[in-house]
Amino acid sequence: MAERFNQLESHAVHAQSSALGEAENMRTGFQAQLALLQAELSQKEWALEERQAIIAGIEQEYRQQVDALRQQLAEEEQSAIPADNAFVMGAPNLTEAQREKLHKLDDMVNTIRSGDDNSFPAPSGRRWQTGFGWKRRWRS
Repeated sequence: MAERFNQLESHAVHAQSSALGEAENMRTGFQAQLALLQAELSQKEWALEERQAIIAGIEQEYRQQVDALRQQLAEEEQSAIPADNAFVMGAPNLTEAQREKLHKLDDMVNTIRSGDDNSFPAPSGRRWQTGFGWKRRWRS
């Protein structure tokens, strides 16, 4: 029986050492896989950082272009604003004498249009005057 016990003990020690060897092999394999995955992760992180740097550079370029265009637009808008004393079509910057003359011209135009005054000949339907004389207009 002692012999049987020694055999069983020897077998148990052998199984234990075999299990320890197998566990060591598994641990080594897992460490190798872990190292491989860490290297792959490091490479992907590096690629991501590189892409982010490129994107940041492009974004900075676009911001500068937008700022330059905004500045250009502001300058163009500023140059489009007339000076205080500049003439603007339709702006009421008339002197009193100019206003009086404008009213007289408006009255003359209204008189001509209404046909009340005979001092201005009514336009003829068949002829009109040019710098070279009278021309006949053909009826259509």
